[in-house]
Amino acid sequence: MEYKYCPQCGDEFQNWAERCPDCDVALGFERPSAEGTATATSDLPPASELVPVFVGEPWQVHDPVGTLNTAAIPCRVDAYPPGDISDSGEHIGGFGAGTKVGVYVRQDDIEAVMQIDADWVRATLATEAALDACPACQAPLAEDAVGCNACGLEFPEIAMCERCGSANAPSAPACATCGAKLG
Repeated sequence: MEYKYCPQCGDEFQNWAERCPDCDVALGFERPSAEGTATATSDLPPASELVPVFVGEPWQVHDPVGTLNTAAIPCRVDAYPPGDISDSGEHIGGFGAGTKVGVYVRQDDIEAVMQIDADWVRATLATEAALDACPACQAPLAEDAVGCNACGLEFPEIAMCERCGSANAPSAPACATCGAKLG
């Protein structure tokens, strides 16, 4: 399959796409150089040879792709499951069609992606209460779970600030957000 690229941000798109949704410019078949683009793309094999790390509708992949680009982890956005959408673009974009795309990475990059997930969980958990479902994959969890058996996400220990509710490292003497003493 031949892909189209945004000449401004360098993002890669299926060949049926016409405009970059972020930059609002026409897409072309020529891959821009990494210099001067927001994303440092590298040649990746087809999605069928990669591991999906996020699945959603096309509008939902912007943040995960941005996070991976910031972490310098090459990724590909393609149909989910791979090969589910024809090269012609047939059956795409109909109202309520629920087109799913995946963000794919190399198997070698899975550890780094899992660390990003763990950091996100550490930064966004709002309570010390036991989780009943994994925040990443929604799999049911045992009350004393320290990780998800379904997707492998580990739940870091956190100390919650009683004043502002921010998550902090368990060894932190004071809240990184408001400065309150942690007990």
